[in-house]
Order: sequence, then C-alpha cells, then structure tokens
Amino acid sequence: MRGWVFVLVSVVGCGPVVEPAAGSDETSAGNSSAGAPGTDATGTGAAATSEPTTSAADSTTGDADTSSEGVPFVPSPDGGADECDVWEEDCPRGMKCMPWIAGRGNVFDAYRCSPIAPDPAQVGEPCTAEDGGASGIDDCAMHSMCLFLDGAGMGECVGFCTGSNADPMCPEGGTCNITGDGILALCLLTCDPLLQDCADGEACYPVDDRFECEPDDSGDGGAIGEPCVTSDACDPGSVCAPAGAVPSCADDCCAAFCDVSDPEASEGCAAGAPGTACVPWYAPGQSPPGYEWVGVCLAP
Repeated sequence: MRGWVFVLVSVVGCGPVVEPAAGSDETSAGNSSAGAPGTDATGTGAAATSEPTTSAADSTTGDADTSSEGVPFVPSPDGGADECDVWEEDCPRGMKCMPWIAGRGNVFDAYRCSPIAPDPAQVGEPCTAEDGGASGIDDCAMHSMCLFLDGAGMGECVGFCTGSNADPMCPEGGTCNITGDGILALCLLTCDPLLQDCADGEACYPVDDRFECEPDDSGDGGAIGEPCVTSDACDPGSVCAPAGAVPSCADDCCAAFCDVSDPEASEGCAAGAPGTACVPWYAPGQSPPGYEWVGVCLAP
C-alpha cells in the first residue's frame, strides 16, 4: 500500500495577525495563511498562563511610572532597531521591551522600549494594541504582548519565553515558539489534535514537531475534503493535507485527525471520507512523547 507519512513538517503558517494602521497601504503582518514560521509576525495560539517575569526595569504588575518623568502611552518617534533586549528587559522604569515593525514590511523585525499601560492586562487576559500591534505598544503587562486581535481590535496577552535564546523556558504545559530570527519568542500551549482542547476561536494545529493552539481561520470553509492553503483554514480536528492525499481532491485539502491505536479508526475515516484510512502522522520512531497515536485520514 502507498502510505502517507508526515515527517515533522509545519503546515500552519505561524504568526500573530497584525492589522495595518488606518490609512496604511500595508497588508496585515503575519496573517497565519501567509507562509512559513519565522517569516511573519506569527499568529500563534493561547499563551501558557504564568506570572510575568520580575525584572529590574519594573515590577511584575507592570505599573507605569506616574511621576513627572513618566513615559506617555504614545509611540516614540525616534525609536530605533533593537534598542533593548527582550530576554533581559533592560528598558527604563515604566517601559518594557517589545517586538515591533521598524520597517515598512509586515513582519516584526526589531525591539523597542514601549510604555507599560496603567493597570496592565496579565497573560491570558483580553487586551488591545495600537496599530494592530505593529507599533509594539499595547496594554499587556511586562514580558508579554497582545496577539490574535479580532475584528473589534481585542486580543489576548501572550507571555514571552524566559531564560535565553539558547535555553528558552516556559511554564508547564507550554512550549517556546521562536520565530523571525529570534524576534518573537512566545510561550504557547501544546494541545491534543483529537480533543481540540484549545480556547474558543482557536484550534489545535501542527507546528514543527508538536501541536499548538492557533487561531481558527476556517470561517465558513474548512470542511473535510475542501481545498486549503494552510491548516488554520481547516475546521478544528482537521489538517491541510498534500494534494492527492484525500481521494477526489486534486489540491491540498482538509483531512481529519484520527487515532492510529484505535482498531476502528480506519473505519471511521472511511465513513467520513470514503477511500481514506487512518495513517500515522509521524514517521516511525519520530513522534514526540505523547503523540505516538496521532494519525490522519488519508488515501492508503
């Protein structure tokens, strides 16, 4: 039989969605359907809940300096590339180190010191961001940023990884996703592709060698057998499979996840998509711990 085996490939474009400022001629930065991780300001999934890291720059509460030397909540016109270190949080009091779009592209490409809002939102809480996040100014606490903004301009605070670029760390249940040549280092929740145990509006998609909660951008489409470009265009519980992997679908199409350890899994696959069977997602011996059972309904 001809087997379809997926070897640690990322099929979700990874990157927080960043909308352009009003009147801008730029397209949205890092739309999750745009491409590979590390190239876009990635939309990435629910943050691993943790208390923000204490630093010399400010307290974990992120209280802004309200003295006469306090920093106003406006962009700095002379902000330059890499004026701070996000791992060290070496900005002045009342400010935090934030990724931002320094050029006219649509990817996060530099760091700047941005003001911390009074009474900032904590990791996992709702938030807002100026210029759709491109300016690096939001109302999240120290060592976090506002991502996954919806049409109403509301997003969720996602925590940065701690440690160092060489040895990144996240709270239990989270993994450090480093993209954009290290500009974005985010703690994301791992998840179960069958249980789909992500927050509302998100789905469990494959990212590199693991599964993470990412925004569900399927909208009215994304049904099994429908064409797709990236996995976040497929309904929760499915993934964007290569052309020819789903019978009677010539393009890349959405295919359902299944449990290869279940003896009735292939029967269930065939019921949902005739001509398919449950085949392993990972090559033999290459599945991460806890994901050995992951399969996808494809043509055998």
